[in-house]
Amino acid sequence: MITVSTITIPTLPSVVAFLEKNEQSHVALMSNLVRNGTPCLPPQNMKYYIVHEENGLFGGGTIRAVISLSTAGNVLHYVEKPEDADDLRGCLSELMAGWKVFCIMGDKAGNRFIRSLIKTKPSHIRDYQLMEYHDSRQLYLPAGTELVTPTLQDASALMLIKKGYYLEEQSLPGGTFYPAAHLKMLQEELTTQQVLTLRTIREEGKPFVAKANTNAVGRQWVQLGGVYTMPAYRGKGYARFLVQQLALSAAAANRKTVLFVKTQNISAQNAYTAAGFTASTPFEISYYTE
Repeated sequence: MITVSTITIPTLPSVVAFLEKNEQSHVALMSNLVRNGTPCLPPQNMKYYIVHEENGLFGGGTIRAVISLSTAGNVLHYVEKPEDADDLRGCLSELMAGWKVFCIMGDKAGNRFIRSLIKTKPSHIRDYQLMEYHDSRQLYLPAGTELVTPTLQDASALMLIKKGYYLEEQSLPGGTFYPAAHLKMLQEELTTQQVLTLRTIREEGKPFVAKANTNAVGRQWVQLGGVYTMPAYRGKGYARFLVQQLALSAAAANRKTVLFVKTQNISAQNAYTAAGFTASTPFEISYYTE
């Protein structure tokens, strides 16, 4: 029999062990359950649910899926073998019946399974490709730039990059950039994640021209995001240098690195390939805004 439980301290080790199986496809889901590599309960704004056989946590059965919902309506998941998960539909449909979902994010097969449980159709679906770092020849600092680890004092100077990234990579049709809200998000990013930037040394004021950062740190894997180069500086290898630097930093901490890129963004895929990344799992984000 399949049942759903909330995560507790006694069940935490079993859940983390389950998520470690294919952690690279759900680093964000894992990241809320570990702190400095040590298992911990999720933050208060996240609810985690375990789908398992009735005795699956302690009696020798198996965990079949883990799904989380944030107060903002973001759903993360890992469904093991979604193609064979029809027996999970009943309990998951009941669990999610009252949820107000903004987006569902995860590996494509799992995403399709989760959104099939929701009566409302998504307003937008974006397809991505997960890419994993598998080492490559080390890239050199692009000419005319300096590598900078920015601080909170640099937040205002980075807002042009933040705005460009949001409008080109994140915004849905008709989306609006709210400076105050995005400044707050950027400040949190600078405080909680590893952020690397390039600034040009050939122009007055040495403006920031490219940025990349981690956006989730799991137990064995790190996920990158926020990769953006200002339009006038593209084609110079800035993005591939930054993501490789972050991957090398993760490797020094005994973690592997993954990122996801839009399937139609061939130039970005080529840049990441040149940095040592290879394509792995199809990824998807489904939005519910109507």
